[in-house]
Amino acid sequence: MTPDAPHLLPIGDLDDPRVAPFRALRERELRKSSEARERGWFVAEGKLVFERLLASRFRVVSVFVDEKRVEELRPLLERLPTDTPVYTAPIELHAQISGAKFHQGLLALGESGPALEAGGVIERAEVLVVLEGLVNHDNLGAVFRNVAALAGEKGAVLLDPRSVDPLYRKSIRVSMGWALHVPFARLAPWPAALERVKAAGFTTLALTPRAGAVDLDRVASMRPKRIALLVGAEEPGLSEDALAAADLRVRIPIAEHVDSLNLAAATAIALYGVR
Repeated sequence: MTPDAPHLLPIGDLDDPRVAPFRALRERELRKSSEARERGWFVAEGKLVFERLLASRFRVVSVFVDEKRVEELRPLLERLPTDTPVYTAPIELHAQISGAKFHQGLLALGESGPALEAGGVIERAEVLVVLEGLVNHDNLGAVFRNVAALAGEKGAVLLDPRSVDPLYRKSIRVSMGWALHVPFARLAPWPAALERVKAAGFTTLALTPRAGAVDLDRVASMRPKRIALLVGAEEPGLSEDALAAADLRVRIPIAEHVDSLNLAAATAIALYGVR
């Protein structure tokens, strides 16, 4: 790649339509676009996340870079197909268009393509985190990072139909890009489809602080071969139907004066405890 390569395209206008998908970085606005919905567009921010995007199964549609960072980022930009547009702008204009400064002057538009099928994700995994009703993007991103760190290539995530999209930019950012690597799929109908997980040989463990749940240490000593950890949203936790569908209810012993742990923290402890 050379500085005058065709895919290095300077932007000098706040309203340039070529960078419209990056404007204001508001997820709701991006996803209002019919083209964005049809093609599954998402935005990745920063050098580290961009590097993980390049190594993922997802296609890079375009990149928008602070012009002063082009030389620094050249080794990564050279990994793009030559027809991928790389838009450049002065940092002030870049910040105006994106409406934010936390992205380190690097934004990439990705395309998700066809969603993975739940059956294939279940078949290839040995450790599953199954999420119900999760609406917090920070927690979701942290869960993906936890799964990547504590389950490695054997880990995957399943989401019920109500949980938010792992490819929202905040989820990707908080996951440090691991939402682009850990396999995930929707599991429906919910919670009846949990029977598919059980039929594949997984022991389903419902994480709950309720009385009567078995301590995590005891479950770890059982050494189940394939584990599916069921986790509910921060306040309501798992529904009664999801709890009833699990093979076992599991709790993390904590101080009596504290009612519960943060969802992402509890998931990390449970993954470490049973892996």
